Amino acid sequence: MQEGRRVALDLVSHRRLRYRVASRTPITEKFVGHFALDHDTFDRALGETFDEIRGDVLIYIDEIGSLYCQSGRFVNTIAAFLEHHTMIASLQTKGHGLVGRIAQTPHAKIWNVNGTNRDDVPMEIMRELFPER
Repeated sequence: MQEGRRVALDLVSHRRLRYRVASRTPITEKFVGHFALDHDTFDRALGETFDEIRGDVLIYIDEIGSLYCQSGRFVNTIAAFLEHHTMIASLQTKGHGLVGRIAQTPHAKIWNVNGTNRDDVPMEIMRELFPER
């Protein structure tokens, strides 16, 4: 944060490695909103994070939006991950095809969160993940 404004977006891996994947400075000429995605760093971070995942694991990704969906590797990595693992993610409904791919995953469950149900959704998710409790 700089003067109350977000200046960059970081990806933090399960090993707590931090990658600066987007910033307000022109890494590329293609901006989404105020940020430009550093595709090389983003793809390297994805590989180092998702290639190591083995066994049962739950992944949480916050704010999947159109910026990350610019990366074909991201979209394909998430789609492949969902075939064998559990993921909780917040995403924009206009996720450039990723939302559709997630919805077509046989075991996918999508909650639309809004102002009236946002306090109830976390418990609904817990009941879905752990029905025996």
